[in-house]
Amino acid sequence: DADAQAMGFDAGDIDVALNISTETSSKYKGTENLWVLNYPSAYGLVVNAGPTGPDFLKDVRVRKALYIAIDKDAIIDVIGGPDMHPALGGWVAYGLGGVDGDFRTERDAKGYEAHYDPEEAKRLLAEAGYDGSDDAHTIHLTYKYSTNSYHADVATMLQQMWTAVGVDVDFDAVESGVYYGQLDNGDIQIGRYGLQVSDSPISFLDWLSGDKQVTSLAGDEHFDQMLRDVRSVSDEKEFLTRVHEIEDYFIQEQFLMFPMWQNAQPALVKSNLKGYELHITTLWFGNCYFE
Repeated sequence: DADAQAMGFDAGDIDVALNISTETSSKYKGTENLWVLNYPSAYGLVVNAGPTGPDFLKDVRVRKALYIAIDKDAIIDVIGGPDMHPALGGWVAYGLGGVDGDFRTERDAKGYEAHYDPEEAKRLLAEAGYDGSDDAHTIHLTYKYSTNSYHADVATMLQQMWTAVGVDVDFDAVESGVYYGQLDNGDIQIGRYGLQVSDSPISFLDWLSGDKQVTSLAGDEHFDQMLRDVRSVSDEKEFLTRVHEIEDYFIQEQFLMFPMWQNAQPALVKSNLKGYELHITTLWFGNCYFE
């Protein structure tokens, strides 16, 4: 229990608290007791442009417009700030090896053309035939999310941002057990998704292939073929270079997934405890000692 752990830590009964609330982490922000665990864990929006998705999401101009209408930084500020939720320009989270360093960091260094731009979003929607002049020229979007955590707060902010560019937005909130079954079956337009990976950057991408999904949400054969082809590449650097190209195609060209932020987990540790480590997704206390 998060409250019990916080109380135990405050009282000196425990040395490490791995499950704490946002309120507790805010209390300890800026102190040496707060340990922010940056697992390779991403939060984003999955888009159904596949066979069960609505026609408007099959248009890349609409997908791009919906993506650049989102002010990620504004949402991040509400749910805990950039220290807890670093913004992501790509879907692969920080913390996994790339060609010459961290996979995410080396791609971010090149910059991105797609960024928050509500006026450009309006222009793209109008170009695609959705200028909001009447009901027939207005997108009616249903955003689906699971009811736990802060997903409802995120949904409300997304609704405000999409409404601002002329999109009519409804919610569909369901329990987690129901949510993922509906997502697998393609019973979704746009919805939230989270993923944590401990091995290769490609694991952030290949679950989205039509070869692995029950119902293809992307509906993109070129993307599927790129994933098939890269698996025959034996040279590690060439392999990771190709994975960068696949991510760019999927995220920055086709906008089939909207990356939002990395999910970091706050923890508390006593200031005199040393030697604790995070190895990708594994916590290691084997070398710990007290000063």
